[in-house]
Formats: sequence, structure tokens, C-alpha cells
Amino acid sequence: MNRGHRGGALFLDDADRRMFLGAAAELPERFGLEVHAFVLMPNHYHLLVRTREANLSHAIRWLNVSYAIRFNGAHRCRGTVFQGRFKGVLIQEEGKAAEVARYVHLNPVRIGGVGLGRNDQRRARVLGCDNPREELIRRRLETLRGHRWSSWRIYMGTEPNAGWLDTGVIGRACGGRSRAERRAALKAYTEEPIRQGVLESLWEGLVGGVVLGDPAYARE
Repeated sequence: MNRGHRGGALFLDDADRRMFLGAAAELPERFGLEVHAFVLMPNHYHLLVRTREANLSHAIRWLNVSYAIRFNGAHRCRGTVFQGRFKGVLIQEEGKAAEVARYVHLNPVRIGGVGLGRNDQRRARVLGCDNPREELIRRRLETLRGHRWSSWRIYMGTEPNAGWLDTGVIGRACGGRSRAERRAALKAYTEEPIRQGVLESLWEGLVGGVVLGDPAYARE
């Protein structure tokens, strides 16, 4: 993931978002990266990727520089677009990919106003969480399903896959024999925190701040 310089906007309009995804679409062919999930937020982005060639730094540096050049050219400005080098977390097990993808896809629901923001979750851990009302659940689901700049709509079949998003790993992670069953299982898994009102943090168990796995794997 990466953020805009000094926390500022990374995308000023939909043209910027299309530019970024256009660059991201080149990652599989240029670098052999598998892109499994993405979300674009106003001041940051998340990508869930797998590389088999240990070239992540090279690939994401190219992505960030390419977008920065296009962004500055489009808006006739100069200077730094990103806050710095990207932040990466190494995931030990493929089975964890669905959990990370859920975190990525739920980013639009973690903003203020729908009771799942960071402060809301801190308060829920201390005081407990009330069962969310149907109206609040509806608003959360609308926020998730209506966010155009996320791979979630591709997984749910409401937008076509242009071919560069690898949906195999996440698509089958929750089980199901047919495509419809797998999609329904993934939908239920991803929407569960929305209905319960609790989003558990993935990152509290990070080893050294960079590895989602066990200490032995991190040492290796």
C-alpha cells in the first residue's frame, strides 16, 4: 500500500483512478505479478499481489513512478506524489489471502459514518459492540457494493474482469462447487463483519511489522 504525499489526495478524479488501474494492469505482463485484489481510496491504495520472482520492489517502484509521472502530467504539477516507499507485508500462507482480501475490500466501509471506522472499532473492543440495526447494515452494504474502484465488484460479477485480475485464489477460498456457490460463500464471508459490526485487525499479529505468519517463517 501507499499514500499520497503528506496524507493528501492520491486521486483527484476518476481519470486519475483509471490511470492508476491502467498502470496496474501492466504488472502481470511486465513483471509476472499476480494481482488478486485492489482498492483505491481518496488518499491511498491497497494491492494484494503474489510474485514468484522476488521482484516486488522493482515492480511496485515502477507502478508508483509511472503513476506519478502521469498524475503530474495530467494536472500540470511537479514534485512528490507519494509519501515515500510503499509498505509491504509478506503473507506466509495462501489461506490467509482471503482474509487479507476481505480487509482490502472492506476499506470503503471503514471510513466514518457507518460505524466501522478505526475509532468505532477501538470503542467496540473496550465497551463491546451492539448489534447493528438493519438500516445501518443496509448503508454498509451499499457502501461496499457501490464502491466503483475496488476488485470486489469483479468478484461479485457486477463488473467484468478485464483479464489482469487473478480471481482464482480468492474466488475458491471459501469453498463451493459451482461458480455460484463459490461466489455466495465469498460474499457471506466478506460481508460477515458488516452484519456483526466488528472488524478484527489483521495486523496486530505481524512479526516484525512485515510478516503475516509465524516467527520461524519470519526468521527464515
